[in-house]
Amino acid sequence: MKKKVLVSVIVPVYKGGKYIQGILDSVLKSRILDFEILVVDDGTNKEDKKILASYEKEKRVRIIDLNGNYGPARARNVGVRKSFGKYIFFLDVDTKVKIDVFKIGVSFFERNESVGVIQARLLREDGKIDTAGHFLSFLGFPYEIGVGEEKSKHGEERLIFGARSAGMMIKRKAFLRAGGFDEDYLIYGEETDLCWRVWLAGYEVFYVPSLEIWHFGKSSMGKETRVRVAYEGAKNNLNYLLKNGSGKMLWWMIPGHVLGWLVLGFKFLPEGRWKMSWGVARGLFWNCLNIFKTIKKRRMLKKQRKKNTEVEKYIFGDLGFWDLLVKGFSWFKHV
Repeated sequence: MKKKVLVSVIVPVYKGGKYIQGILDSVLKSRILDFEILVVDDGTNKEDKKILASYEKEKRVRIIDLNGNYGPARARNVGVRKSFGKYIFFLDVDTKVKIDVFKIGVSFFERNESVGVIQARLLREDGKIDTAGHFLSFLGFPYEIGVGEEKSKHGEERLIFGARSAGMMIKRKAFLRAGGFDEDYLIYGEETDLCWRVWLAGYEVFYVPSLEIWHFGKSSMGKETRVRVAYEGAKNNLNYLLKNGSGKMLWWMIPGHVLGWLVLGFKFLPEGRWKMSWGVARGLFWNCLNIFKTIKKRRMLKKQRKKNTEVEKYIFGDLGFWDLLVKGFSWFKHV
């Protein structure tokens, strides 16, 4: 394989099952010929390994076995280190791409030098929008836009705060300058953290609706996964605020953010979900135990970042206070 390609497609796989063939076959049909596919085996089972092995004959496919399960952040970082593309396209295993997505993405980047990350329009199986990007609320919790809305909406390109890695394209130089994914984040929030650092590195993040990807969703979360998400959510959300937020933002956002998690944790108790409550407490306490590590990361980022105040114009999106309040209450009620 040549040492330089235009696009490196990176797909971390863990319990991929029936989705593996769909994503790989759809990528291999791309109209751009100058690409490579790196499938990062993040601890798959024997059946999945057999499916992956059937693609080893494809010249543009490489299988990287991590010999264990380390989470998507590390899997994607390993994929980038072993890739050669000018542009990196992160895809989840439960997606399918349309035939022209790479061509559209490359064309957009080449027309917009200031852009570091592109968010594709992710579509659910029913044809409705899965995400059109995300922002932060005034308490530091991320919220998606476009979820469950008709495809006819959110049809214009726009600046967003964060993209989801189920369908995210990024310039290699932006990824490296931002420092890649933080591998302390096993799951949840790693994309928000990366996009924030991409903004701070002097780039912009854009939603490009013409770049469409089907996102099927592997399965509903079981109890064990919900507990892990409660822990990782509390841990990672608070951590990326502490690590990336400006001083003038943190003094009012951090108390409200922590209070929000505590209220959520207490909500779980009378519902009998004490493991989730404990997960929230553990996640918050992780930041106390690792505060000096976080300070070190913050200092390193401060040295690397460029003066990009644009991020503070877009970090909260354009939803009004009451709309955010309603959206937050709805999430709190159903979580």
